Amino acid sequence: MITDSALFTLGGSRAGCEFVLPCDLWPVNVDEDQIKQVIHNIVVNADHAMPDGGTITISAKNIKKSPGSDPHLKPGPYVRIAVSDHGEGIAPGNLSKIFDPFFTTKEKNSGLGLTTAHSIIQKHGGGFGPNLK
Repeated sequence: MITDSALFTLGGSRAGCEFVLPCDLWPVNVDEDQIKQVIHNIVVNADHAMPDGGTITISAKNIKKSPGSDPHLKPGPYVRIAVSDHGEGIAPGNLSKIFDPFFTTKEKNSGLGLTTAHSIIQKHGGGFGPNLK
């Protein structure tokens, strides 16, 4: 699901994708179409961050949250998916706004991609952000 969604999203792009997906990832109970939308939205942002092309790395790993280890997640098993690119990054002044509806730094975008991704992940009981390890 992760590879198919990412590769479809990058069709015709100058960016490529590298996957680090272990064979022993735990099964997850998700709405596949919604999670594909999350992957799509994040990969589109990564692609736009590298207009001259580059490599987007998508990795996943099993993690277990113990009680009190993270105020944003219930204790239990999770599959953590990380997406990284080699773009300029998000300006520090914009970090607090990236999940706000209609916030965008791009002229021709709606600003709903990360908002939608964030909402879907939260509805699946997960978290979203760089500090989830």
